[in-house]
Amino acid sequence: MTSKVWNKLLDIELIIGMIVSIIIGIVGESLPQLYWSRMCWIALTILLLNFILKIWGKNKHSIKIASQWLGSLTLILIFNFLIYTTTSMLNLMVKPLVLVSSIVGIVLLLLVDIPVVVVNFPVVKNWFMRLFMIFILYLNYSYNVNRFLGTSGVIKAIIRSGVIIALATFILAFFITRAWQLKFQWNLKLGKSKSFQWLALILLLIFSVWFAFFNSFVTLAPSLADLLCFWQWDFSTFEVTIDAVLMAINAGVFEETLRCLNLMILLVVMRNFKYQLILATVISSLLFSLSHLSNLGTSVMFTHFDLAAMLQQLIYTFGAGMLFAVIYLYTGKLWLSMLLHGLLDLIAFSETPLTKITNSLITNGWVASVIMLLIPLAIAVIMMTGKRREFIEENVGRIIAVD
Repeated sequence: MTSKVWNKLLDIELIIGMIVSIIIGIVGESLPQLYWSRMCWIALTILLLNFILKIWGKNKHSIKIASQWLGSLTLILIFNFLIYTTTSMLNLMVKPLVLVSSIVGIVLLLLVDIPVVVVNFPVVKNWFMRLFMIFILYLNYSYNVNRFLGTSGVIKAIIRSGVIIALATFILAFFITRAWQLKFQWNLKLGKSKSFQWLALILLLIFSVWFAFFNSFVTLAPSLADLLCFWQWDFSTFEVTIDAVLMAINAGVFEETLRCLNLMILLVVMRNFKYQLILATVISSLLFSLSHLSNLGTSVMFTHFDLAAMLQQLIYTFGAGMLFAVIYLYTGKLWLSMLLHGLLDLIAFSETPLTKITNSLITNGWVASVIMLLIPLAIAVIMMTGKRREFIEENVGRIIAVD
């Protein structure tokens, strides 16, 4: 579609958003279950300001730039808040239509932000601000409180898990990279190169699958053999639920999409640096690790993240981030790192309180965290040496090629 069409679509979304904000503000007061309904008046103000600047900016370049910046920083969060809140309001008020309104809400979550990105994101040229825009996508998942109230069953599980936002982020990645004159390389073809080593790839994949199990058994294994590879599955203590599967899909798709975008931004800005590959990989892994700060004080699948647990998570997620980054950079196939990331989280999410009763070989969480940091970090370092590094650098050139 042309730029003119995308602009008209965004105009329509802004007008509808303002109308919806007013309706929520009036009706939401009678629904105490609806969280933060008064936020709609703030949303209305921001939408109105966006609309005025957008119309005014058609003839003034400086106003147009201001409109694009304001839209980039605010509209994704506001539109998604309105969709969650409106769907929840309809579900609570018109219960026979819960399924219909929820499905419509899901479709809107997948598509509503595309015009925002196409129209506004080209203005974001500074690399730091681009990273900040990716952080906004992370906030979009983390801080939407009205997750389709009134739903039940599979739809409730899907919305609660964040799978829809993960898929929406994956879709947006194609448009974000195009707005920044790049291409979202999620399935890069393996180039013909003398530096590529099939054996290195096979061993890397074998290690990644092994590490997915090791990640859980490092704190559960009663013996050294059980820790390393002879995992004795007791299906009375491990439970693969629909919630665990959906949360694993969300983690794989959402987090790996954001990692890919962060990596691309960092690789581009550091393309003339001597240590481009190492710096970009380390910083992207650090950003991935720090994103888990939001877990402080929460409970996820029977694990409560107090300060100590969260700090331990920051340590081992940095190591995992290095591993998944290397998998993507060596293969150019984001779906592969998504799959392996999802497998790791699925096993972890399938633990139950009964599982943790097992007499562990390593009972100290700090020791386990350091081990889970050092092992994947060592593999990442190995993959960044010799011909493997040469091939990764060739892939980097293809990944950040201008679209």
